[in-house]
Amino acid sequence: MGTTNYMSMKDEDLKKLIAEYGLDEPEYLAENGGVNRKKLNNVLKAIDMATGKIRETLVQESGSATEIYQPAKKKLHKGLSGMMVQITFYSSDDNDLPYIQMALNGVALMAPRETKVWIPKEYIEGVLANAVITRMKMDTTRDGKIRMIPKQVPRIQYTVHEMRHIDELRKEFDEAKKNKNN
Repeated sequence: MGTTNYMSMKDEDLKKLIAEYGLDEPEYLAENGGVNRKKLNNVLKAIDMATGKIRETLVQESGSATEIYQPAKKKLHKGLSGMMVQITFYSSDDNDLPYIQMALNGVALMAPRETKVWIPKEYIEGVLANAVITRMKMDTTRDGKIRMIPKQVPRIQYTVHEMRHIDELRKEFDEAKKNKNN
């Protein structure tokens, strides 16, 4: 699968993408009225990966096939335990984006919905546990009066499948890759 070169696109086309994805436009505009390409490029690439338009690839020798892989060799960010959680995020309404975007200590993460993904457990404990909204719930009092009371509910719906250490996952990935090459 190919990737789009957002750095070479015209400002007008980039502004259309900003509007299409509902991104906060002032965030990506430069002071001179142009587009902050570096910042926008990273977000658009992450959206492409989250929506399945592209996958990370390992480019081999010129002319040979490109291999699709899951990035497992990246260093774990400082302060994270190494415990990874396999999770599936679900859409709660039609206006939800096809991915979940969250950040912890300045490190952003984007994960697709409706797909099992591995994320550091600290994102569950530090971000998802605090991602709540207030909804009004109808309640009936003893004297029959109806009142509305606020209730905190999770903003993001998800299912946790399993938890494992990143070193186990890396070992499995390396073995699977080795067996595939043999």
